[in-house]
Amino acid sequence: MSQFNKSENDRIIGRNRIAAEVMNSHKIAINNLYDEMKDHPEYWSNDGVHYNDAGKAVQSQKVVEIIEKNLAEKPACGGDGK
Repeated sequence: MSQFNKSENDRIIGRNRIAAEVMNSHKIAINNLYDEMKDHPEYWSNDGVHYNDAGKAVQSQKVVEIIEKNLAEKPACGGDGK
């Protein structure tokens, strides 16, 4: 089973923190895939940073869930863009 590369993981956490600050300051929603994946080593690739095919499938499903949720919450616009 793969393990996170600690030095790379620390950089990822730092970058995610910066990205969250920027997104939050602009009130942009975040789909936090990192937190979804961090405790699932069965989804990690051998490099300790990226994800294997099973992990990518889980991430893809999480993205689909958020898109579908947001589409359901937004009314369809008319042909005039309103």
